Amino acid sequence: MKVHVLTIGDEILIGQIIDTNSSWIAQRLNLIGMKVSQMKSISDELSDIKSQLQLSLNAVDVVIITGGLGPTKDDITKKALAEFLNVPLVLHEETLQSLFRFFTKIGRDPNTMDLAQQAQVPENTVVLPNKMGTAPGMWLNTGLGKVIISLPGVPYEMEYLMENEVIPKLQTTFPSEIIIHKTLLIAGIPETTLSQRLETFENELPHFIKLAYLPALSQIRLRLSCSGDNKQLLEGLILEKTNQLHNILGQLVAGEDEDTLPVVIGRILKKNNYQLACAESCTGGFLSHIITLVPGSSQYFKGAIVSYANEIKEKSLGVNPVTIEKYGAVSEETVIEMLHGLLAHTNADIGVAISGVAGPDGGTLEKPVGTIWVALGSKEKHQTFLVKAGKNREKNIQYAAYVSLNYLRLFLLN
Repeated sequence: MKVHVLTIGDEILIGQIIDTNSSWIAQRLNLIGMKVSQMKSISDELSDIKSQLQLSLNAVDVVIITGGLGPTKDDITKKALAEFLNVPLVLHEETLQSLFRFFTKIGRDPNTMDLAQQAQVPENTVVLPNKMGTAPGMWLNTGLGKVIISLPGVPYEMEYLMENEVIPKLQTTFPSEIIIHKTLLIAGIPETTLSQRLETFENELPHFIKLAYLPALSQIRLRLSCSGDNKQLLEGLILEKTNQLHNILGQLVAGEDEDTLPVVIGRILKKNNYQLACAESCTGGFLSHIITLVPGSSQYFKGAIVSYANEIKEKSLGVNPVTIEKYGAVSEETVIEMLHGLLAHTNADIGVAISGVAGPDGGTLEKPVGTIWVALGSKEKHQTFLVKAGKNREKNIQYAAYVSLNYLRLFLLN
């Protein structure tokens, strides 16, 4: 089953916002055996929306639209759908009452707003209740077994409707083949080296099992995929190949499925009842930020000292001014002292200290932009690493943080 995903809004076409909805929808549809064959962004023009709907319905059975369902004049998706299907817009009483309750609850007088306009939908629409916002989703049968699904453009509203309304209805209406995926998070190896190591494994894969490389900054996701009509058989094959990858790659496998390095680190710290703290210079708190994005991180993360200036390194972490003068703020000697001071100050079990030249300025011949030193460990044992990144400041900050997490992962495992 193939699907087209259309996003409505001039704000996307002029680059004001990035369309993340389409990729999210495609991922979820793929898990239920539906493949997105086209993604397209459409302007806020009735003629453009209607012409693209016709093109899409000529090609596929399911068209999913996001955006254009708000209360402002440029939100014209409902009008476009009604004109395309040659039906009137009608008042949906349940949606109207839901809007009244919502605005009353937040202290706004619903009688001062034109809620009736927001509660209109094309005639014969199956309304999908939106418990995360005010704009309902819409399921429109166009005849000949084809449907249009219209969703709000706000990501968390769209995601709620997809998970709770759209996907269950799609699975009932359009039974499809089974697709099984398994993803491994790989860290600490370049993509080309990884590919060489897996060459024999890939060559021996059955034709119906595919291996995809999804590289990101300092890490790679390996995705195994296969499809068919026997779920138990497919799951067994994927499990077998996953175990083979674990045997080949060992500790290069950092996690599975939706795991991230911060999630993996948190799991290891909790298992060992360790408390972590960070001392950050060039990363400016980014390492602590991604650690604390994980729910429940307060169980193992004590805090951080962002010692951007040398004065803070000296006063808050106890770095000897002579060390900085002799070796520089970006040096192995300095990050070791940062680590020792951090552990003493926070009484954490494990610490990470980072100092580097993020760029684009500040580099020298001896220490060019992208030179980063990392120290990590405990009061009893520590390790240091020299990281050589590129010239982009933002990427250097992110790279330093994620590489440090992987070094920390290996230190904790070993």
